[in-house]
Amino acid sequence: VYWYIQSYNNDAYFTIRTIKSQFDAVFNQSLEVAYYIQSTATSATIQEGSLILDGGNAASYNVGRAGEFIIGNSYSRPSGVEVESAVVSQRSGILNIGAWLTVGRGSFSTATTNSLLLSGNAVTHALNFSTGFNAGQGLTSSSSTVTLNDSARLIAVNQGNYFNISESAGSRTVITLNGSSMLEYFGGSTTAGGNLIRVGMNGTGVINVASANAVLRANAISFGESDGGAGALYLKGTLQLSGG
Repeated sequence: VYWYIQSYNNDAYFTIRTIKSQFDAVFNQSLEVAYYIQSTATSATIQEGSLILDGGNAASYNVGRAGEFIIGNSYSRPSGVEVESAVVSQRSGILNIGAWLTVGRGSFSTATTNSLLLSGNAVTHALNFSTGFNAGQGLTSSSSTVTLNDSARLIAVNQGNYFNISESAGSRTVITLNGSSMLEYFGGSTTAGGNLIRVGMNGTGVINVASANAVLRANAISFGESDGGAGALYLKGTLQLSGG
């Protein structure tokens, strides 16, 4: 297991990667990944294995002003390194992401499952959100799961259509809301038919509001945006739409 800081064109990347076996990296205090190199922000990549964020209610985990947080990334893996699954479990505190929160990135030739698990009163706050993006590398066999338990919240805020579920062809995503959890994306304003949560853009996507106390808040939602895309919403809890 090794961690390293990689610099390329003045951009810095915080990467966790294993070669042969999975591991657990447990952070029991604030993890700061938010420094700058010539005004370019850090990105954090969980290449494989599992990362647990559990520093307590006051913990703050920060990926900088223009930084990405990538869970499972085959696109930038070194030659000869097999693609494995990655899991991030946030159990407390707030995770602030300056740009994209991405689950399952790149072109996976073999099936992988990459997961984001939120529980307790954890809050993940990102500018943009995407699952199943192939990074321009063709079809992907990746599966992504996002599970919110207890009173956890996942919030994205950028104006425009920047909440993309199963963005590329071949990808599969299931987002599940349990307990009194909440998923929210308004895109910065109330706009008729805009600032969409796009479910199953070019792959297959499902949002399952599985608890009567869970809440899905959005400006508007689209399903199956392309001919090859398919999306579904299962609703036991509350759906709040502000747009037309």
